[in-house]
Amino acid sequence: MYSYEKLEKKLTHKGITRTNLARETGISSRTIAKISKGEKLSGKTLGKIADYLSCNPDELYEIKSDNPVLQRLREEKEARLPGGLYHELQVRMTYNSNHMEGSTLSEEQTRLIFETNTIDAEEGIPVDDILETVHHFRAIDYVIDHAEDLLTEAFIKELHLTAWNAKNDVSIIDIISFHSDFEHIHPFQDGNGRVGRLIALKECLHWNVVPFIIEDVKKSFYYRGLSEWKNEKGYLIDTCLDGQDTFRKLLVLFDVDAD
Repeated sequence: MYSYEKLEKKLTHKGITRTNLARETGISSRTIAKISKGEKLSGKTLGKIADYLSCNPDELYEIKSDNPVLQRLREEKEARLPGGLYHELQVRMTYNSNHMEGSTLSEEQTRLIFETNTIDAEEGIPVDDILETVHHFRAIDYVIDHAEDLLTEAFIKELHLTAWNAKNDVSIIDIISFHSDFEHIHPFQDGNGRVGRLIALKECLHWNVVPFIIEDVKKSFYYRGLSEWKNEKGYLIDTCLDGQDTFRKLLVLFDVDAD
């Protein structure tokens, strides 16, 4: 849902009515109705209104979600709130996901990079590990921003999506199954594990399902679950549900009601 509270505040501050806004910018009454209903406006329309009010388009609206976890993440991301759910998701998922792929950075070093954008000058820290960490932070931000968008070929290359996007309701088991399918397709030369886990995060947030974090100490169970998926689905399901419990502890810690 799109909230235009920022736009309404600007109009009130300047003493401009919606009728005046429509007349001065040339936008239609239908567009005004979209604002009232919280529907998405085109970039062109937002640009017209922003030019008229002498501001940037992103100063006119914000996206609000019915998913309390996603909404909390977006609010904390926008405010860059330290020590919250967003903060912990970034650090813990980035550390665990990257470490499973061979990163040498510790959780403390990962946290330092996120919190200060710096790291102590120590010998033996590969530059690639640092860059992958920063890129993973940005990837999580992208997932949060686009969590409610449909998966498309632009979002995931070489993945057949029509059956997936046709679903009206998706469960944690569906997402785990999808994750397994993605990892077995292995569409990229490198980074399939990280991308796959980020996609799983996105779809959990999209479908209002509590996300899961696979901790590095449990990677052997995770890899077993992937390798044995065709023979025994319970291994991967149990591991991901355990990762869901890990995330639920964060929700309790930060007093987020996901039910």
